[in-house]
Amino acid sequence: MASTRALEEATALKLGLRRAVAKSKNPHANASDPAGATDDEKTSQANEGTHKAGDHESKKTERASRGATNEGEASSTGEATSAQPGAADEPSNMFPRASTVSCKIGKWRIHPGFDVALSTWPAQREADQALETARDRAWSKEQAARPAVFLAPVTRAGWSLRLSPAAMRTGAPVWRDTLTGTLLTDGVVEGETARLSWEGLVPTTRLDARLVTADGRELARLTVLPDERSVTVISTVDVVESAPWLSVGLNEKGAVGGVTWRSPAGNGADARWETSRTANAIEVVCYPKAANRRKAMNGAIELVHVASGWAMTCGITDTSSELNNL
Repeated sequence: MASTRALEEATALKLGLRRAVAKSKNPHANASDPAGATDDEKTSQANEGTHKAGDHESKKTERASRGATNEGEASSTGEATSAQPGAADEPSNMFPRASTVSCKIGKWRIHPGFDVALSTWPAQREADQALETARDRAWSKEQAARPAVFLAPVTRAGWSLRLSPAAMRTGAPVWRDTLTGTLLTDGVVEGETARLSWEGLVPTTRLDARLVTADGRELARLTVLPDERSVTVISTVDVVESAPWLSVGLNEKGAVGGVTWRSPAGNGADARWETSRTANAIEVVCYPKAANRRKAMNGAIELVHVASGWAMTCGITDTSSELNNL
């Protein structure tokens, strides 16, 4: 046994000496490819390196192939994505727009129909204070003279659309909320006229609505932006004409007979306005002076109390051209 152990130690010593000599000849050899390796060890390491290089090249080829495939898919998806907005933005595909009417609605102002003249001559001591007192008295007198019909009027506004016979062939259309599809109870269709209204001159929150036929065709889209006090109506050829609609409810019995709509620029209502009366309210559809499905009324409108001259005035500004030129 001692001789066997001695033989093993001698063999190990020889192997160590060989490695030391080889390393001295190639001092830059790295640990992954030791210069002192035996020929068998070098052959094994070379084979292993060849297999690794082959695997590496195979993986590179696979990744390149996968990348090209993904790029092709992305390109295909990009083409579909870029085409999709164009289709959605094309009005003729989903909503054949024929006209856009838009306006801004002002606020009601109640005022007397005459001016109060205050004498400022001859000048007196403390004239400024005296003049202020006279103004206060005149204002109080004016307010006392305000007719009862204008003390607490109930106002509504909306939009009225005149429809073509083709729009009615499947029955009366209805107004629905654009987002939820809910039927809007403030929508009315009478004969060939469709109207949607709200409390006050503008609603308290944004309103988006659609006028839809029984077979699902859209005839019009209406949007009201309260902060901007703007109303916009986009309609198809089935809408012949549309315009703002105003209503003032009067709290005095029989008062409706004592008031009338008037244009401040003229002596009476414009010829194309459509006025109507109920038991306690007076209404008007403010069509523009010349028939034009792309224009709204532009100017002021007054509800005048004939006996006293007092009036409720509201301004309407047409902004249709800003949208139709887009």
